[in-house]
Amino acid sequence: MNMDGTTYFVSSPVYFIVRDAPSENERLLFHIRTGDYFAMVATALGFVEEALETKEEDTLPSPELSVLRQIKKDLLFLHAHYDIREKQRDDGGRMYR
Repeated sequence: MNMDGTTYFVSSPVYFIVRDAPSENERLLFHIRTGDYFAMVATALGFVEEALETKEEDTLPSPELSVLRQIKKDLLFLHAHYDIREKQRDDGGRMYR
């Protein structure tokens, strides 16, 4: 009821759709469909690399940091030259090789 005594009614129901988080694989499948999965993972690893570099404090790079950098390079190569495709399945649900 309003302050002047009039009443307002909503003539149709109001629905709210709330999406707290994507399904478990939705983000992954989105990046595969758009063809940027390898680049997205390389970028994420770049953030980890930056965090590790700040913790190293003038010491020589750790072997783990070197491995991380190589994986990042590999992912960028894969992004430039390859696509991910879903594997074929036979009638029994088994994947072809």
